Amino acid sequence: MLKYNNITYTLVLLGILSLLITSCTPVSRLKYLQRDKSNHNDTIKVVSQPYLLQKGDNLYIDIKTTNPEMRTLINGKNTEPFSSASVTPYSLFLTTYSIDDEFNIQLPLVGSFSCKSMTTEQLKDAIEKSMHRFILDAIVSVKLANTNFSVLGEVIRPGQYYASQKHINLLDAIAMAGDLTPYGNRRNISVVRKIGDDNCKILTIDITKSTLISSEAFILMPNDIVYVEPMKTKPFGLAVFPYSTILSAITTVIVIISFISKK
Repeated sequence: MLKYNNITYTLVLLGILSLLITSCTPVSRLKYLQRDKSNHNDTIKVVSQPYLLQKGDNLYIDIKTTNPEMRTLINGKNTEPFSSASVTPYSLFLTTYSIDDEFNIQLPLVGSFSCKSMTTEQLKDAIEKSMHRFILDAIVSVKLANTNFSVLGEVIRPGQYYASQKHINLLDAIAMAGDLTPYGNRRNISVVRKIGDDNCKILTIDITKSTLISSEAFILMPNDIVYVEPMKTKPFGLAVFPYSTILSAITTVIVIISFISKK
């Protein structure tokens, strides 16, 4: 009977140990920005590509002048939509200029204006130059209003988000979505990016490595879609491991074994 009990206890302990080993997620799969130990260089170059305006983009354009009547004529009554805390994506849509299918926008005085292959800075300079024909002291401000991106998959708060800054990176986006769940595959995150009119490309990035900073997917573009796929198996992490359930099961097994051994 003693030998039987020893074998039983050993099998139970081995089973528990196996469960713990197979259920816990290795720390290396959860840590972000891990550096190559052979590389002691802390400086990594960020790849930032200029955003070229696309069809359907919404632009906030403000033309300032010392002549208040002319400014109202050009900008309308709502001349400072970006300064209000109550601004919503819908209100921005109503107070912005939309780029049509021919890459044009319609501006007061200037008329139709091409935005093709331009950044917001280049468009600002071009509009300012054209406006100087009518208003000598005109100062133009151009901002992209549709700075939205989406985060889907294994994150705490999936959804569409709006950036209030010119450049937002992948880690910023993940932080806005509440971070990844313990089941998110940190080694295989996809960024879906529109290229041209009808094409998209999918960029894959591993956020456990510090080299992600030099990836073209690190700095997000407007309308990017970030997708965090689940791991092939959903192992328990330390934060979600059911310790109470396991301990309860262990206690129950020991009590049963003790009861049987006394018979």
